[in-house]
Amino acid sequence: MYVSAQRLRSFIPLQGLMNESLALLAQYAKVSRLKQDTILFKIGDHSPYSYLLLDGEIEISTKKGTATILRSDHEDALYPIGNLVPRQVNAKIASTEAILVRLDRNLLEKELTWGQIDYNQDMPALCKLSGLPQDNQEWIQALLHTPIFFRLPMSNIQLLFKRFREISYAKNEVIIREGDPGDSYFIIRSGTCKVVRNNFGNEIVLGRMEAPEGFGEQALIAEQPRNATVVMETSGSLMSLAKKDFISLMQAPLQKRVQLSKAMKWVHAQRGRLLDVRSETEFNRGHLAEARNIPLYLLYLKSTVFAARRHYIVYCDSGARSEAAAFLLTKKGFDSYVLDKAAENLAMLR
Repeated sequence: MYVSAQRLRSFIPLQGLMNESLALLAQYAKVSRLKQDTILFKIGDHSPYSYLLLDGEIEISTKKGTATILRSDHEDALYPIGNLVPRQVNAKIASTEAILVRLDRNLLEKELTWGQIDYNQDMPALCKLSGLPQDNQEWIQALLHTPIFFRLPMSNIQLLFKRFREISYAKNEVIIREGDPGDSYFIIRSGTCKVVRNNFGNEIVLGRMEAPEGFGEQALIAEQPRNATVVMETSGSLMSLAKKDFISLMQAPLQKRVQLSKAMKWVHAQRGRLLDVRSETEFNRGHLAEARNIPLYLLYLKSTVFAARRHYIVYCDSGARSEAAAFLLTKKGFDSYVLDKAAENLAMLR
């Protein structure tokens, strides 16, 4: 089941959010049809979710045993149900069935925070932190709503803007070269870049990028040489971030891990996909059941047809390629996880 961004806008305090923010929340929302007496949460719980009632009735009870019924057509149902943490009330389904939206609390709180930013005051401050002129506010606003920055803590974002270094490039100038070691991550501020790879002397164009897209993470995370060349197709400028700052402020805070048992539950329920990002040769020597082989270098292209509302669990034999794959998928807006203890699970196949 799916909830539209427009439907989310009918709830408080989501009604003031930007269309892009609501669309992102809708993408990760889970809509469930629950039976009578299903428990949502109990007093004292630290649930990571916020619940919105679309249809039906919820019984809300307090520590003193006082119970009230929340109906979907009542004005109180415009607010998240018992949203204090730890929970101060018990909540369970009272009607024969009820339809609810479950939102990730951290994601919701982050977007509500962004929604309250005073762009007349806060954007100039971020421009000042990064040394950018005031006319870059539109670029900063677009950057903050990319899947990566959307998920980062505000403290990390402030530090990132302090660490950014702006570099200007001429048309046809090479930014990174295939085979070179990686020492920086880049975010396009202006201009267009093309990604090319050498194939026995022939240049193959893999794609094009524009502001505020970022690139260069694979060499930094996987400790591998650059796997492609990026060239300025027009003149423009990029924000450069040193490897250590990228790892500590961007990659590490976003990495999520999951055990194989939970990952397989998602896969069997058609809510997840297990991806082996090793080479085809490595995959054929032994792989986990239900896994699909998409080598890391192909993942960017293959992910264009991925379904949005799934969990993507990636693995390799050492963790380096899977961490790079997870960041790439997160950057593209997917819910990605690194499979925990993948090497141990692979060893059991040999």
